[in-house]
Amino acid sequence: MRLSQTVFLACSAAAILATIWYMAAFNSIDGVKWPASPNRKAPPKTDTPVLSDTEKQLERLMEAIHQKNEELGIKESLVKEKEEALAEMEHQRKVEIAAQEAKAKKEEEEKAERKKKMKELADEIKKKQKEEEEKKKKQREDEEKERKRLSDAFWLIRERLAKEEAGLLRPVEVPQELRDKYTDDNNKLVPNSKQVLLLSAFNNSAESSDNMTRKVMINRDEYCKYHGYTHLFINTTRYIKQDQNQRSPRWWKIPAIKEAFKKHPEAEWIWYADYDIMITNEMVDLAQHLLNPYILAERITYGSPVNSLGDQLDGLRVPPRDHFDVNKVDIIFSQDFFGINTASFFIRRSVFTEFLLDIWDDPFFMDKEWLREEQDAFVFLYQHYKVVFEHTAIVPQRGINSYHKYKTETGSWQKDDLALNFAVPSEDEKRSTKELFDTYFIIRKKVPEEFQIN
Repeated sequence: MRLSQTVFLACSAAAILATIWYMAAFNSIDGVKWPASPNRKAPPKTDTPVLSDTEKQLERLMEAIHQKNEELGIKESLVKEKEEALAEMEHQRKVEIAAQEAKAKKEEEEKAERKKKMKELADEIKKKQKEEEEKKKKQREDEEKERKRLSDAFWLIRERLAKEEAGLLRPVEVPQELRDKYTDDNNKLVPNSKQVLLLSAFNNSAESSDNMTRKVMINRDEYCKYHGYTHLFINTTRYIKQDQNQRSPRWWKIPAIKEAFKKHPEAEWIWYADYDIMITNEMVDLAQHLLNPYILAERITYGSPVNSLGDQLDGLRVPPRDHFDVNKVDIIFSQDFFGINTASFFIRRSVFTEFLLDIWDDPFFMDKEWLREEQDAFVFLYQHYKVVFEHTAIVPQRGINSYHKYKTETGSWQKDDLALNFAVPSEDEKRSTKELFDTYFIIRKKVPEEFQIN
């Protein structure tokens, strides 16, 4: 910009000088001056030198050049100041950028340091957790080994006791001198007749409406007809419909028992049996077999170990005979390989029973995730509530709940056993449940012909 202006001024000055030279050179031709204009007046005489027009123009031109140079100098100064200001701003910008970069770098370093420390802390926590888990795992393994060692010992003891229990099923007679205490006015052992109720409670689904269930109902009707017992069927479908939590149907035996006691106030004892249990000896009198107090006292498995939750043997035992009051017994169970089984049991009307049934199907217990549902719930009550423990009797499995070719000899069905449970998987893999059921239905010990139902 400045170079162009300088060139322009130089060219202008050269043009002006050329004009002045031309006018001076050609004011006369051949030494002859052109005459002055007649109308031209002579300039006034003065001591001040008179400048010619050309000189005046030159002077004005020089003043213009000088003024232009001053303006150019001012502009150059302004441009320089502007450039200096821009340079200062650029410097400040670079300083700020450098400061920001330094700050960002420091923050990144601090972040990396924090991340490193957090990783070290996390690694330390993981290490401690792993050590703790390994410690707990070893502890569990040691406990499991100890439990297995104890369980194996208990199983040996239990199997030996179970073999001794077989002798508890031998026939028992009430001594003549005690018969008045244990018989009614007709000299018949109590409970009898309508004092005993056989309860069948299940839903009307396809599972429980097949030919097998029909035969079970005939079997029970014949048995109760012969002995004078009451056979009550309760359809549990309505319990299922009323249940918003969709619990297992196994729980509905409890409200069914409550309903049976309410419908039949004359019933003292209820025998609850699942739909897949067959009475294989229809001639068995329940008072003579189990329910009479004198007989029951001879059937209880005193001192035998009882499985706690999780199928573990942890030292829980039926009390010895001299610490057991048979007159307090309100509920009778048997044990299989896994412990107390609720597929077939007896329960007596009493204040305790009313309490037991209420607490047994309390939502607090029903909604827990028990492995064997209502069965484990009762085991918990038996294990932790002294009053339940004192009112419960355990009898040999074959007394009320035999299995077909079961894994333990003492639980496997034998001739003249009262009942057979078809719900438990059999060791006899060659025959289906239906085939087994049909076979036992044929060979069962039946009531006299006049009491049979065709």
